[in-house]
Amino acid sequence: MWDKFVYLMVVAIGACLLLTIVFRVYMQYKLSFPTIIKYPWKFPNNNNIRRMDKEVTVVLAGSYNPPHKGHLAMLTYLSERYGQVIAVIGMNPSKKYAVSPAQRADLLQQMIDKCIVKGDNTRSTGTNVRVEVVSGYIWRFAMKNHAKILFRGIRTWEKDGVEETILHKQNLYGPMLLGPLKWPLKTYFLEGVPEYRHVSSTTIRALCEKNRRPYHENNTVTSTDGDYTFLDQYIPNLMTAEVAKLYGH
Repeated sequence: MWDKFVYLMVVAIGACLLLTIVFRVYMQYKLSFPTIIKYPWKFPNNNNIRRMDKEVTVVLAGSYNPPHKGHLAMLTYLSERYGQVIAVIGMNPSKKYAVSPAQRADLLQQMIDKCIVKGDNTRSTGTNVRVEVVSGYIWRFAMKNHAKILFRGIRTWEKDGVEETILHKQNLYGPMLLGPLKWPLKTYFLEGVPEYRHVSSTTIRALCEKNRRPYHENNTVTSTDGDYTFLDQYIPNLMTAEVAKLYGH
């Protein structure tokens, strides 16, 4: 009798372990395919899911060098859908930046505060977005801050997929290997608004360099501040002067 009981227990435990392994392999396989959210971005039709989303923290990681209208559109959508949004600027402590991650973070936070329209009494658009500078693995920061989803902004998967696949694999296997043994977060790729897909941080930096104003030795501008309209199609009007000055020095 006792031998039979032990045998059944061993079989039951073995079956549970096998099912767990199969489930984890299946989920790992499922997660290995990129989840691409195409534009127009949608909101859940189910009110229960909408309410659950309001309890969720998400991360949108990027260089934001500089932040622009394309970034702002994505943050606005995430702010409206989820409870908390963290815009993460990754940094390498050993690398020297022309415009530091801290300066970019301040610029992005100003852009969010000034340009994401505050919602009505049922929404807190803009007020639920904060900016963080992170050194090290962003997935690790996201887990420590109880985020459920990692977002990455892309133009389209066809244009950015090859480069983003490397990051996707890092986010997928990093937690399991270096966590250690932590279940990975979902990584969603958010396609940009079509009218902003031509907007590039590289283009903005080049324009600021081209239109830089001459400075005296005491770092004062030799001509009066004025026309920053060359940035209007890329940067919200309230922030063009700040971007031009920071990236045009």
